[in-house]
Amino acid sequence: MAKTIINGLTRRQFVGTTLTAAAGLAFVGTAAQAQALEKAAVQYQEGPNGDQRCDNCVFWIPDDNDDGIGGCTMVQGEILPEAWCAIWAPAA
Repeated sequence: MAKTIINGLTRRQFVGTTLTAAAGLAFVGTAAQAQALEKAAVQYQEGPNGDQRCDNCVFWIPDDNDDGIGGCTMVQGEILPEAWCAIWAPAA
C-alpha cells in the first residue's frame, strides 16, 4: 500500500507533479527568450541617437560581469551601453 505524504499524494505522484511543473517553468523561460527581437528588426546601432542610449532606456539590463556589455529585455544578444535602437524608451 502506497503511503500518502503530502495533501493526499503519494511520493511518486508528488515527484511527478513537481517535475512536470519545473519543466513547464523552464519552457516558459525559453519561450520568453525566443520572443526577443533581433537587432536588425529594431534598427540597433552601436552609437547613441542624441541623448538616447541603451543605458538610459527602460529595457536596459546592466552589465553584471564587468565586461562593459549589458543586455535588453526586448532585444536579443549583448547590448552596448552607448548603443541605441528604435524601441528606445526613457527609463523612469
